[in-house]
Formats: sequence, structure tokens, C-alpha cells
Amino acid sequence: MPRNLPVQLTASPDADLVNYRALPWQAVVSLILGVLSPAALIDPMLWAVPVLGIFFSVWALRRIKRNCSTLTGRKRAVLGLTLALLSAVAAPTDRLMYRWLLRSQAQQVADAWFQLLLQDHPLAAGKMVIAPPPPHVPEAIAKVAPQKLGEVDRFGNTPLAKTLLAMGPRAQVRFYEPWSQTRDSNRETVELVYTVTYDDASQSKPLPVLVRLSRRTFSSGKAEWRIAQTEGGVPPKS
Repeated sequence: MPRNLPVQLTASPDADLVNYRALPWQAVVSLILGVLSPAALIDPMLWAVPVLGIFFSVWALRRIKRNCSTLTGRKRAVLGLTLALLSAVAAPTDRLMYRWLLRSQAQQVADAWFQLLLQDHPLAAGKMVIAPPPPHVPEAIAKVAPQKLGEVDRFGNTPLAKTLLAMGPRAQVRFYEPWSQTRDSNRETVELVYTVTYDDASQSKPLPVLVRLSRRTFSSGKAEWRIAQTEGGVPPKS
């Protein structure tokens, strides 16, 4: 029997076991949250998703850095962090731009309404106003002149509208500041403050006017702006 046979020692661990590094669960969660982070563009209530993604990504990266010899998953954590950061910046920016666009549209509608009144077009201005509930009137009168009664209620029959009609082109209307902006179901509401002066702004006290505008979105996707309410004498915030 030959004496010099090769002997293989099995005392050392397998190479695969030596090179194995665990994947921390924080890295997996950070990647999942990063992928879900663009949902924050849909609703502000989902802004927590990218915030949590950033938190878990940083947590995972710190763990991997401290235990680089036993943990892996850095690429997953970095990708999750990138997606979460992009969404965290994009969601508020998109929301601010959307609100600015709505406010700009509302201002254009309000400007047109003022100009119609100052140019003595109350009927055209009234068509931009949301019709109030019809008042209770005797049935006989309603049958005689229902259209006339509607015009009295909708067109120029408010103190502010009468004041603007009386001022005419000599009045100066200036946008002052946004007041508030809210959203309810399929309706957006924007409140703007204007100042109205008569003839020479340096010699007359400005009249602050609050204009509430409503934007309704229909199921067809079409949107419509209307004047919901106007109120004179409202002091500006600033």
C-alpha cells in the first residue's frame, strides 16, 4: 500500500460560507418604500411614504457601513434612498405648482368679472356667478316673469356690484393678495383680496374686496370656474 497518498483536510469552512453576507431587512424595506414613494404625488397624506423611505434607507446604510464584512444590500438602500428623496422633493413642488396654477386661473376669472362690471355689463358678469337658491315668491308672479326675477337675484343686485357699476371705468381694481385656498371633493375654492379705488388712488381710501371663486370638476374632466361670493370691506391679512 503506497504511503504518500494525497490527504485533503476538511477543517477549513467552505468558501461560500466564508463569503456569505446577510441582507438587512431595513434595506429591503427602504427599497419597497422607495418604489412606492411616487404615490406621494397623488395626495399630501401619502407624503409620509418617502419620509419613511429616507429613514429606513439611512438606517440600512449605517448598519451596512458598520458591519460591511457581514452585511450586504448597499445598492438596494441607495436606490431606495434616491427614489424617496426624488419623491420627497417632487411631491411638495408639484403641490405648490398646482396651487399656484389654480390661484392664477382664479385671478384671471376675478379680473374678468371686475372688468365686466366696470364696463357696465352686469348680465355678462352675472353669468359668472353661482346662482343662489331661488327665493320664495308668489306663484302668480313667478309665472309672469320668472326670467326677470332670476336676473334680479343674480345680476348686479348686491351692494358691491351696484358700487362697481356706479364707479364705472374711473374705478381702479388691483389684486392685493391671496386669502385662502381649500379643496373639497371635486371642488376647489380660492379666496382673493382686491383693492378698489375711485379715480385717483392717492386721494381715495382703497376698498378691500374679498372674492371667493369655486372650480368644479365634472366627471367628463371638464372644469368650470364661477364666482361663489363677493364681500366688500374685508381687511387684508397683511
